Amino acid sequence: MNVKKLFRIISLGLACVTSAASIGCNAGNAGKEESSSSTVAPESSVQQSTTQDSSSTVESVGLPEIDQAKWLYGGCELASEVGPTGDWRDPGNTMEWTAKTAGALGVKSHRVWMHLDHIIGRKVKSNDLYFLEDAVENYHRYFQLLKENGVERIVVMNHRFLYPYGFKPGTTYSVPDPVEDYDIYKEWLEMYTECYKMLATEFTEIDFWECGNEFDLTQFLHKSNYKTDPQNGILTEGEAAAVTADLCYAARKGVKSVDDNNYVVLPGISEFATNNYFESIYLAIESKEYPTIEEYYVTDPDEYFDILAWHAYPINSTNPATNSSNVKGDIDKALTTFKNRCLELHETAERHGDGEKRVWFTEIGGSELYLGKLGSKAAQEMHAQYLL
Repeated sequence: MNVKKLFRIISLGLACVTSAASIGCNAGNAGKEESSSSTVAPESSVQQSTTQDSSSTVESVGLPEIDQAKWLYGGCELASEVGPTGDWRDPGNTMEWTAKTAGALGVKSHRVWMHLDHIIGRKVKSNDLYFLEDAVENYHRYFQLLKENGVERIVVMNHRFLYPYGFKPGTTYSVPDPVEDYDIYKEWLEMYTECYKMLATEFTEIDFWECGNEFDLTQFLHKSNYKTDPQNGILTEGEAAAVTADLCYAARKGVKSVDDNNYVVLPGISEFATNNYFESIYLAIESKEYPTIEEYYVTDPDEYFDILAWHAYPINSTNPATNSSNVKGDIDKALTTFKNRCLELHETAERHGDGEKRVWFTEIGGSELYLGKLGSKAAQEMHAQYLL
């Protein structure tokens, strides 16, 4: 099989997270009152949790039991008919081919990219939203094909944004400044909630929503002036973590308003993320300043995300093992480093009461980009070494 058509395995397991850092400033939420339930206003449709301490378990968010034999193997392949041309897709990988290949490999879980700007539009000079009907039809068909070929769980991932009328983003990954553009930032988050409500209403066959991807990386989350002024257009780790928390809450509010059996996955954290970023998400939640879209604060992480996620690319460096004469030794070192990182992340999750929350590896593998030999025979040989 052509290496470009290899599936990225999703490993789904337990654990989570990390060390201290500053959290992002949110000028509009200072002095928020605690909600009457300590976590969420009584009239909210967001699911309530019975506890905020370390005794919080998987059952507290109502997740179904896991059959590990099924959940520990999945795929993430971008079908050529879904979304615009390019965007990390292989043109020949049709929905039918992808679904049949998933079935042949025994894939039971599948991650599908569904960026908001691929499926939802905003009317001109208005904040009214509407579906792009051709895209909706394609996604329904794709999900049907995957399930017909044995896929039992589909995780839908988005990491692009729509924006309120009048705001001019530099890219589709831009964030209105949470301080200088506070009112627009809040309106943007409310639009995020509406988008996820629309998606959950339309796609009732989907239960799992990963509401972002690698938001620790500047390329996927930055201020609107990033393209023209890269130095001043970046978000600090604390700011990015706080925005991540806000987006998770907004998305979860949307999908839970439709069906309480919808679950939000924390945007997968990249292999390059520091522990500070991960812990800063918890620090933002615990700061009594978030979420921005409510008039009260919510300090229970269960109200922001149901499942934790990070990306498992075991690497020594930015270009591991490429020039090494001891390939297997380098791989062993990379895997050991990754294992230690997972344990460190999990210890942080435990410190913040999330030690029993599920963790999914929504991307995992020996990336050819890091091997420096994209699509080459050497890259295929390295993949084989990883599997061994």
